[in-house]
Amino acid sequence: MVLVFLAIQDSLNHPSISRMSISPNVAISIVSSTFNMSENQIDKFPQYVYVKPDGKVYESNLEFNNIGKIIGNTVPTNTSGSHFAWEINNLQNKKKYYVDGISGEIISYSSYK
Repeated sequence: MVLVFLAIQDSLNHPSISRMSISPNVAISIVSSTFNMSENQIDKFPQYVYVKPDGKVYESNLEFNNIGKIIGNTVPTNTSGSHFAWEINNLQNKKKYYVDGISGEIISYSSYK
């Protein structure tokens, strides 16, 4: 029983295939195809962030999935949940789109200046 417990504890430190994040290029493609935009309209360097249900956006790190300082706000998520996500900037219409880092679902959006 102790070995099973230790194995479960250790597994929490390793990402599973079902929990691996989509790449930033996939997130860009999702936004591009969903909103019928040219990929040239989108910033090529999306930021990995953590979005709370109330729309608060925090710094994050893809490798560690940690949560840093607050860096902005968006509309509340359409899932009413918290998400690690890619923040995709549309350079033409000045909107930010938040794409869930696992499922690829667009969870929120906002305008920026």
